[in-house]
Amino acid sequence: DELLDRVAAREKTVAILRDLPDHYRVALLWRYWEQRSAAEMAELTGRTAKGVERLLARARIEFGLRWRSVRNNEASV
Repeated sequence: DELLDRVAAREKTVAILRDLPDHYRVALLWRYWEQRSAAEMAELTGRTAKGVERLLARARIEFGLRWRSVRNNEASV
């Protein structure tokens, strides 16, 4: 049961990431999968570190909204 929950969460994560705008998806993947720092991401994108932090904040908010939306849709089925 726990394994199925983890698999379902992973599938939901991939689906949400796939549907995010490119700049949000790339920012989240670089930060959390590749463990890049805001400074490193800033250098790669031409943004300031503060700009990258704001981008990540917006990306996390959007990801969370979509996560909750999927969860709410699952609960109503």
